[in-house]
Amino acid sequence: MNNARILGEESRLGRVRPGHVADLVIVNGNPLEDINAFYPPRTDGAAGHGGGVAWTIKDGIPYDAPRLLREVREMVAKAKGTPAR
Repeated sequence: MNNARILGEESRLGRVRPGHVADLVIVNGNPLEDINAFYPPRTDGAAGHGGGVAWTIKDGIPYDAPRLLREVREMVAKAKGTPAR
């Protein structure tokens, strides 16, 4: 909120509420307790865990983060001419 105030934009930025513009990342877990909450779960059987980013909200529009990651991997694989992982 302080940065929005400095910019003179506190009427539309700096808070999570209707009518305000917000960019958020929602994770499965509490990064204050475990920083690995930002990382996706391990699928290769290796030690370690994470919750992963569940949603990304840009300009108030929610995006399903795992779906975005999958689609980007598919686009990159297609561009390279290799199968998607």
